[in-house]
Amino acid sequence: MSKRNNTRKECLTTSRRKQQGGIHTGFVVFWLCAGLAVVATWPLAIQMHTHLPGTSDDKLIHYWNSWWVQRALSSGQSPFYTRYLFYPVGVSLATHNIAWFNVLPWLLLEPIVGGIRAYNLALLLNLTLCGYTFFWFAKELTGDSRAAFLAGVIYQTWPFRLTQIGHPNLLSTLWVPVFFLFLIRTIRQGRWRDTWLTGLSFALVGYTRWQQLIPVTITGLVYFACAAPHWLPRNKRHVLPRLAVAGCVAVVLLMPAVLLLAGHTDDGSNLIRAGEERMQADMLAYITPSGSHPLLGKYTEPLYDRYYHNRPGGHLSTAYIGLVPLLLALAGALTKRWAGLSWGLMAIILILLALGPLLRINGQLYPQIPTLYGLLSPLGVIRLMREPDRFDLFLALPVSVLAAYGMQAVLSGVRRRTWWIPTFVTALLSGLILLEYLAIPAGLTPVPRFPSFYEQLAEEPGDFAVLNLPFDPLIAKRYMLAQTVHGHPMVEGHVSRRPAEATAFLDTHPMLRSLRQTEEIDPRLTDVSRQMQTLQDAGFRYIIVHKDLIGADRVYHWRRYLLTKPRFEDGQIAVHAIVPLAGRDFELVEELVSGIGPVRVITSTSCLNPGRTMSVDIGWGTKAAPAQDLYVELALATDRGIAHHEPAVPVSSGWSTREWPANALAWGYYVLHVPPSLPADIYDIRLALVDPATGTRKGQRFTLGQVTVTEPPCVLQVPPDAVGVNAVFGDQLRLLGYQLHRDGDHLRLVLHWRAERRMDSDYTIFVHVFDPATAIPVAQDDSMPHRGALPTRLWGSGEAVRDVIPVFLDGVPDGDYGVAVGVYDATTMERLPVVDATGQPRPDGRLVLAGETISVAGHGP
Repeated sequence: MSKRNNTRKECLTTSRRKQQGGIHTGFVVFWLCAGLAVVATWPLAIQMHTHLPGTSDDKLIHYWNSWWVQRALSSGQSPFYTRYLFYPVGVSLATHNIAWFNVLPWLLLEPIVGGIRAYNLALLLNLTLCGYTFFWFAKELTGDSRAAFLAGVIYQTWPFRLTQIGHPNLLSTLWVPVFFLFLIRTIRQGRWRDTWLTGLSFALVGYTRWQQLIPVTITGLVYFACAAPHWLPRNKRHVLPRLAVAGCVAVVLLMPAVLLLAGHTDDGSNLIRAGEERMQADMLAYITPSGSHPLLGKYTEPLYDRYYHNRPGGHLSTAYIGLVPLLLALAGALTKRWAGLSWGLMAIILILLALGPLLRINGQLYPQIPTLYGLLSPLGVIRLMREPDRFDLFLALPVSVLAAYGMQAVLSGVRRRTWWIPTFVTALLSGLILLEYLAIPAGLTPVPRFPSFYEQLAEEPGDFAVLNLPFDPLIAKRYMLAQTVHGHPMVEGHVSRRPAEATAFLDTHPMLRSLRQTEEIDPRLTDVSRQMQTLQDAGFRYIIVHKDLIGADRVYHWRRYLLTKPRFEDGQIAVHAIVPLAGRDFELVEELVSGIGPVRVITSTSCLNPGRTMSVDIGWGTKAAPAQDLYVELALATDRGIAHHEPAVPVSSGWSTREWPANALAWGYYVLHVPPSLPADIYDIRLALVDPATGTRKGQRFTLGQVTVTEPPCVLQVPPDAVGVNAVFGDQLRLLGYQLHRDGDHLRLVLHWRAERRMDSDYTIFVHVFDPATAIPVAQDDSMPHRGALPTRLWGSGEAVRDVIPVFLDGVPDGDYGVAVGVYDATTMERLPVVDATGQPRPDGRLVLAGETISVAGHGP
């Protein structure tokens, strides 16, 4: 009896020692994996509170995801729908990529260490757990801790993974080895505990990122098929029912996500994006170290530029397998032929899928060669991965397993009498693998310094939204990061798969629609306050103009339209109130009658010839509601009295002053004709408001400015080094002068324009370098001003615009050529008539720059 008790005690002692040894090993391996995560992402560890990992702006979305989930849960809302983006309509986040296993630790860490540190710590934890979970999986397969650790190093620092540190939903595949661990146990041992855990871990793979289910299902089926000897025998018939139960468990656990996804997608077409053929792996990338390698990068980066020359955003990932891992994997495949069969087959299939629909070798596409991806793509499921090269992320699984088998073979040949020799070999090979895979310094982006206004906005009471300008789905990612500071909804945003209805408000609001379509406010929307009132009614309070993200021209046009002073302004932003207040946001230049008067006056010219016209743009404002219809009468006057006046017209087209409330703003555009018989003199431009019913003037006339009427051509200002021209195109555009520079085969023509009046068309400017004998162009450039960024329809009257036009002389035959400029309407192809400085029309709507000769020599015929 005592002997039996002693045996039982020895078994318990042995089991306890193994358990303690496993805990000790697990503790050591976890911290080794944590150290690997720090090294692989260096210098993130020393910039935890100042930088975010990744070079693309996608990381801003993932940071926002964590912030939004916290906000939704704390207020009892569903995290799968938000009105904080695409306000006031809101948007479903059912198909939005949320890295839940990065979000969950963030929620725990953020109250302790702050948002930025919490995000980075969560990412490092995910990277650590990738290596840690794979260690236990590989140890299950090999029974060797050293071989398992080396395999974990490969899996954790896999090059494709390290290029995705800005995408935590791609970086984390920690549940994949867990799934295979319990799948293999279920097939081999058939325990119910492993069955349930197989289904659970498969569901967790899907909740990490639902697209991970595609490669995991493919590789799982490959393993199941190759494991036939384990489940085909009669005594293993229990395997299939247990796997069926595991499948049911996974389906039940995934059903909430499936129903949520199905409820927000019609036919699944919005889950697939075009352009995937550019995002497949190049065959040579599998043997090319990362372009960010600290030692080899200067040699390999040009290779990646060649491999992926047509990939948007550059080469965002690498398919490199590594020399040491490849040799170990080959050794594992040879020494574990039957056990390595399934893993080798997985590797081949994943590579074939990663090659995409078109085979790419050294940057060249070979459409005539069929690919596995191309053959399977009609099924649609494969294409849900969106970018074929993402299959390379899962190539880490079979390569690491085969490398573990190979390392096991290497260690079996090492004398084990001295414990440190196999440990040294493991450390050496692990170090070599890390050196091969290293891509440091990792791409990090400094967290921007936000304007102090955002903190003020966060404290401002009330439930309201903000309108960020400019509109851009990519720039909106930056607005989302700013939203985590100020905490208010905004009219735009960026989600993974945006439903069409999300932009309904943007598409129906006239001002927002013009901003979204043309990046400018349509000047024909003269009813500024009425446009703003609809925004206020929808819940908006401020317009935030991001000056650092747009050009000075656009800032000028938007400010000109809004007619208000910013409530806040620094080098980054200018903030305008949606509903401004007279005396605070704008001032009347002169109060004419009933609290109404001009806020801004713009005249197109200060010098005019008899018989010509000029335009006057007036921004109007009110202190109190006029409550009556008013018209505008413009006149030219001297001390002797009124010399000429225009018929009265409405103050603002389409919006009667009777409807104007207090604090209203609106634009009025007027034309002042100068009779041919008007004597040369200096005239005051006078404004009066009249009652349209009686024609009586309300209040006194107000002088807007002066204009000189003269018979000789007006002398207009041009830069000192510019050649004066003073030609008028169609009574709409005046070419004041130009500068012409030449650098080899590159001409740079700088044109100085002035708008004679507001234009309703977007004109195209052409520059011809032409043969004087035939007038046929040998080189030319046709474009809207500022290369399309500043169309003429948006120019205010009198606005001066400097436009730089390049013309290239490559291939122009030897000879001497002239230069001509013209303007045409691209919709009708009709040229505007041109009148030169002497008042003479020029033929063919083309102004030849007198005295300019371009000599070309050395090109040949």
